[in-house]
Amino acid sequence: PKTIALDATLRPTYACGAEGIKQPMADSEVSTTLPRHCHDVNGGVAEGILPWDSTRFTFISKLMEATRNQGEVMMMRDLNDARHVAVKRVPNAWICDGPTAFALQHPNETERPWSDIALVAYLNRCSFKYACELIGVFRDEENTYIVMEMATVGDLFFFCSSPQGCDESPGLSRERSLMPLIMQMFDCMRQLH
Repeated sequence: PKTIALDATLRPTYACGAEGIKQPMADSEVSTTLPRHCHDVNGGVAEGILPWDSTRFTFISKLMEATRNQGEVMMMRDLNDARHVAVKRVPNAWICDGPTAFALQHPNETERPWSDIALVAYLNRCSFKYACELIGVFRDEENTYIVMEMATVGDLFFFCSSPQGCDESPGLSRERSLMPLIMQMFDCMRQLH
């Protein structure tokens, strides 16, 4: 079966309503709106980084540039599990040693990789069926490698914007062919809420 990755980021410190995003929530409001085990959004992910084992992962192909974070996404083979995986390689100088160092070095950056990693790890612990499996976060002297289950069609943006993903012209036929995907997205949102 084909799989598509949805990019997701957890931003629990802002209140949202019909009028849009409000001011940041006070810590007391966060603690009443999130389950206790979600208070540490980054979930200690930075403490669980493993050394990069270049003998475990073999390069197959480059999937895309990750220009925003000076990295790239590659398809590799995980020899431990004999399966294809997606590996995002980013320089340590950009991703830093953890969420606090990242926020200090990139105060205006909207991308928050440590929160993204922690969110996927949390969804995996909850056995959320729509989240790609986070296999691990690895590091060598120069780079950090985020290893995930391979989404065979890429992410949703790529799927919708490329002929390999959605090859029909806009219209009723395309809408009908995308209906199963749209229903899964609605089910995903329902389960998250």
